Amino acid sequence: MEVSKIKQLLDYNPGTGELRWKQRPLTDFSERGHWKTWTKRFADTVAGTIGANGYRAISISGKRYYAHRIAWAIHHGAWPSEQIDHINQQRDDNRMSNLREATNQQNMKNATRLRSNTSGATGVHWDNRRSKWLAQIKHEGRGRFLGYFANFDEAVAARRAAEVKFGFFENHGRAA
Repeated sequence: MEVSKIKQLLDYNPGTGELRWKQRPLTDFSERGHWKTWTKRFADTVAGTIGANGYRAISISGKRYYAHRIAWAIHHGAWPSEQIDHINQQRDDNRMSNLREATNQQNMKNATRLRSNTSGATGVHWDNRRSKWLAQIKHEGRGRFLGYFANFDEAVAARRAAEVKFGFFENHGRAA
């Protein structure tokens, strides 16, 4: 969809991240009654709903768009060419100061800790065979072994050092 059409339909506040439906002209509707109903129900309200994945999605002409991508398009005048990363990892925080364009690899360097994680530290888990903590990291599509450690804190320190070395973001691995 053209960014100009999106701008006709929605207002974006870069400070709050809100996208609101604009008043729409009668010519956008086949019947006056539909226009009145839509205007009463939606005009000047926050657009979209937050899905199970935590992202706000907005339906326009039968197609779903993520609010963070619409916000980027309205603010910059063009659709993003890459993914949009939420810097603070809050998927419904669409303030422009919280959004950045990122490759998939960059976006993964700002991922939250997986819910299945039981150690409390990303990339660190207990290895029953060796009775030690195993630290590892994935960088440029390759898993990298960081070592076995008798002490949990040493394993976490090795993982953190690798995150710094490979340019991971500060929030990476934080609990969702």
